[in-house]
Amino acid sequence: MERKTRGLHHITAITSDASSAVSFYTRVLGLRLVKKTVNFDEPSAYHLYFGDEKGSPGTLLTFFDWGKAIGFGQVGAGVTHHFAFTTRDEGSLANWKTWLEQNDVSVLGPFDRGSFNSLYFRDPDGLILEIVTPGNGKDYSDASHSELTLQFGNRTPTGKALAPRVRGITVEMRLQGLHHVTALTHGSSQTREFFAGILNMELVKENQRESSGTAQQVFGL
Repeated sequence: MERKTRGLHHITAITSDASSAVSFYTRVLGLRLVKKTVNFDEPSAYHLYFGDEKGSPGTLLTFFDWGKAIGFGQVGAGVTHHFAFTTRDEGSLANWKTWLEQNDVSVLGPFDRGSFNSLYFRDPDGLILEIVTPGNGKDYSDASHSELTLQFGNRTPTGKALAPRVRGITVEMRLQGLHHVTALTHGSSQTREFFAGILNMELVKENQRESSGTAQQVFGL
């Protein structure tokens, strides 16, 4: 039997307020609420599914609504730090920066990541999101902002909108699916063994950060 990982199917996160999540991901990011059900392990909690118009695999982001009592997540090993959606090109990325800022969302970027450009921002629960232009991980670089995503807390992002006022999410801006997920780990050797050895993914890039004594690994298909 072939043992091959073929890509991301969906990502699941937690929200403290279902109505805020629906408003943000549909109105601000232009995703479709493709399904609303319950968490079968805890039927009192909603399970929300966002994606493209067809709910296609690779576009799906789901949320468990666990209410205000859940508290905020903590940064640490074993935690997904952020994930990224793809948009069509640099013009669309510039429009996204303007559109997000028009909707009172603070934005960092755009940044040159080598093979693609990107913006960072947060959802209403503080989840870090990224929108990127198409590109692979083989030429990936974060040398110009190697610690950026770890420092992205409550500071006010700098820079002005790159495009004139945007009246809405155009067809060209539409998010095209999930691009990548970034997680934190204690040990690069164990991470390599799991993703390359067990999930049969390719280690396409490894960056050593001498200033902080950390490493970054990029795995792909």
